[in-house]
Formats: sequence, structure tokens, C-alpha cells
Amino acid sequence: IVVPAQFGMLPQILPAVLGYQTTLAQNVAATKAAGVEGDTESLGAVSKLIGSLKAGIAKLEKAIDGIPGEDLDGAKYCKDTVLEAMVETRSAVDALENVVDYDVWPLPTYQEMLAIK
Repeated sequence: IVVPAQFGMLPQILPAVLGYQTTLAQNVAATKAAGVEGDTESLGAVSKLIGSLKAGIAKLEKAIDGIPGEDLDGAKYCKDTVLEAMVETRSAVDALENVVDYDVWPLPTYQEMLAIK
């Protein structure tokens, strides 16, 4: 069973969303310094989703490391364990795509791919 070491597009997504989180945090700090309350709600939401993404990645790495072999047992394990971790990670990525600034998102969005935009 061959599994890509970099999990497809995840190496592009995590740095982009971490950079967006930093931008939001800097905005909150700057507005607080100016005596105005910053948008901590957006920062909190993005931070929570990044936590979910990191947890999904860790779960996926652990699941891939546990693949028992390239036989029927390995295939069943992938269906039951690796797929579950992939779905969890994908869920976090999909949620981040909906909140991260369009200019920051490193991949084509679903709207772009379907030519809805």
C-alpha cells in the first residue's frame, strides 16, 4: 500500500492557515493597542480549526504508520482506520477553506473548480 509521505496538499495548507492566523492575531493586537476591541471571534474560530487540522494530521500519520501490510488485512485497516483519519482531516480543511481569506488560500476553491465564481 503506497501512501504519499506529504499527504497531498497539506504542506501547502498548514503554512497558509498559520500565516492567516498570525495576520488575525496582529490585527487584534493592533486594534487593542489603538483602544478598540479586535475581532477575537474570528481569531478563535481559525485557531480552533487549525487545532482540528493538526489533530487530524497527527491521527493520519499514526494511522498510516500502523498499516499492517500490503494484503487484505492492510486494505481493511486502511478502510477502517486510515479513511477515518482522512475524513477528519478533510473536514478541518474544508471548514478552514470557508473562513480563510480568499487571497491566502493556496489551492483552487470548490467554486473555482466548478466555475461558479
